[in-house]
Amino acid sequence: MEMILIRHGQTEYNKKGVYHGWIESELDDVGISQAEDSAKLLCGEKIDVIYTSPLKRSASTAEIISQSTENPPIIISENIKEVNFGLFDGLSYEEISTKYNDEANKWNEAPLGYHFPEGESIPQFFERIKLFLDELIDKEYKKVVVVSHDGCIKYILSYIMCGSGELFWKFKVSTGSISRISFERDFSFLISLNEN
Repeated sequence: MEMILIRHGQTEYNKKGVYHGWIESELDDVGISQAEDSAKLLCGEKIDVIYTSPLKRSASTAEIISQSTENPPIIISENIKEVNFGLFDGLSYEEISTKYNDEANKWNEAPLGYHFPEGESIPQFFERIKLFLDELIDKEYKKVVVVSHDGCIKYILSYIMCGSGELFWKFKVSTGSISRISFERDFSFLISLNEN
């Protein structure tokens, strides 16, 4: 099976550089263009199904891709939503450091174990993505598109590479970009990263 990971197109929050988890936002003009460019790169490929996060920025990207690739069915999965940043949602790192300095320090000290106030913990976030992967790998698909978010795609890439979230911070995933993974027997391979 080939898994094609696509980060949603740009939104106003991405442009502002703020943390952007479960709060909703629409694709901006650049984001729509990025989704259309991703769709063009996939044109002519036989896609069995598109999985998407339910958040609007991801679901809208998935719709654009489906319409350009022979309309494969779209399945919504709650497990591939972005991390719930809780109180930090919609804030820049500078604003978080000012308003919640103690929490910002805790986050810096243990980034992979941190629990966002009124949100979810990083281990909870990783676990739900792993559940999604475990279920998907059991399916009989040949080619699957997964439209999701920066954090989710970074974890999938890390998990494929080392079986955990240890490499989470080692990947840069641009809005609208495509990364490809191949699953063959009991092995997985990174084919491409951050195609635009």
